[in-house]
Amino acid sequence: MSWCDKLASTPTVGFALTPHFAFGGIVDALSPIMDRMVDRFRNPTFTVNDSQNSALSFTTEDGFTYAVDPARVTVSFQHRLRAKPVSAGLPVMDMVSKPLPYTEMLPSISERLIEAARLLPRVEERKILQVGIVSTTSVSMEDLPPGINSLVEHLARPWAGSLVNFNVAINSELGQSDNWIDRCQHTLAKVEDPNQLMTLIFDFHRQFKKPQSTAEPAMKTLLNRCTEDALKYFEELAEGNMFDEHLISDTNKL
Repeated sequence: MSWCDKLASTPTVGFALTPHFAFGGIVDALSPIMDRMVDRFRNPTFTVNDSQNSALSFTTEDGFTYAVDPARVTVSFQHRLRAKPVSAGLPVMDMVSKPLPYTEMLPSISERLIEAARLLPRVEERKILQVGIVSTTSVSMEDLPPGINSLVEHLARPWAGSLVNFNVAINSELGQSDNWIDRCQHTLAKVEDPNQLMTLIFDFHRQFKKPQSTAEPAMKTLLNRCTEDALKYFEELAEGNMFDEHLISDTNKL
């Protein structure tokens, strides 16, 4: 089981594409997705967050947010709560999204991304420049994976006490091949309020040296390979060997 599953992380997946400015055409393009999002009374089960001439963002009742602009398309997931009226009493909060482990949500969210991307105007003429897999986690300091805890301890070393609050962003290159460059944006944030959880965001993205096809089979292959490598890297982060100073020192001596 992935540590993303254990800590109830939530996913975001996305494509960066060669730009296309479809003024007024994004809503029409994605209408097949929104048209089927209605309840039995034909009321919409989604909320539009932002709608501009060449951009659109909407969130479904079950927690999926679609965001499209001229150069990107992403699908993310967040748990959603809804106030339920109670007769002669105060409202209660119900979870309307379905809680699933991170690795179980990824295939579903990837299918949603491919469907949305394939609906974009003139998609056959465009190319994929980058694929991204994101893990977002809310966690207490006590429940941090060993690797992340080691990273926080390393950041705190210049000071005698523990870090009261911080907001750190580290973008690092992980490796490359003849076809792509892998990078990850690591964001760690902690506020001073002890009742608030720490936020971890790991944005693994693969930049292609040669733009890739937007054909559906190609999209699936790119996403599957990137997801596999992203999950592998997230596990390496959690295990913490990359932050072990003795191992780092030994490696540098080779």
